[in-house]
Amino acid sequence: MAIVGALTNPGSLFRTQLAYGAMVAAGFRTDIAEKFACAVEYFHVASLLLDDLPCMDDSKERRGRICLHLLHGEPTAILGSLALITRAYALLGEVISQIPATRQREAHRLLDRCLGSAGIVNGQAQDLAYRPGGRREVLRIALGKTVPLIRLALGFPAVAANLPMRQRLLLNRISLYWGLLYQGIDDVRDASEPASIGRMAGRDARLRRPNLLLAVGQEETISSLMRLSRLAQQAVDLLTPDRRFGFLDAVQKNISERLITALLEEQEPDWHGLPQAYFH
Repeated sequence: MAIVGALTNPGSLFRTQLAYGAMVAAGFRTDIAEKFACAVEYFHVASLLLDDLPCMDDSKERRGRICLHLLHGEPTAILGSLALITRAYALLGEVISQIPATRQREAHRLLDRCLGSAGIVNGQAQDLAYRPGGRREVLRIALGKTVPLIRLALGFPAVAANLPMRQRLLLNRISLYWGLLYQGIDDVRDASEPASIGRMAGRDARLRRPNLLLAVGQEETISSLMRLSRLAQQAVDLLTPDRRFGFLDAVQKNISERLITALLEEQEPDWHGLPQAYFH
């Protein structure tokens, strides 16, 4: 029941759609693409269940609903996360069995880089250990925390299908820009009203977690995010003459709209109410 509750409360399914679209673009059957997309979503939901725990972000709501650990207890939330991770790896095993043996080792290496101690796990550890710093430190943590699953969604199909190196490099570049954009948008929205983001606002300031807006201010945040959006669009434009990658255009448009909406909703933070340690 707990796992069903977590999976029936979907967000934008951003990573899932990327994973499915990239697998189809790389020439895989739709049933294989669906398995890969589900695996990516399971990894994402599992990370959210852990992220919400009191020992992590101590969240009360997720996507407008009470967090799983408050409904079913912390042990159940942890076990639910482990169950999702296990199922995700089982699905990935089925996917990898369908790709040429010569590509399997590289595919496994990419999984390890994205999901292991060099990927999202390390990124989350850096997030928890954050000591307030400037733009570079905030983006470095986002590189470890938010980019890896997007890199997996776009990079795994490219590796599995042995796409030309130019396309692989462009997909990697897009995953980098989109990951930083996605995290930056979330940072901006953290200063918005709780009802608009589906969880408690002001979490980053309260827990002194990395947040681009809090670290560098409104003007530099807007400049950084708009520049990332332009770079992402340029990379997408270089790929989309190949009609298989046309789905990336729609994703880029959606992210750009999310960015504009977030910037329009952003309200000036209450700087005086923040812990002084956040700025030192």
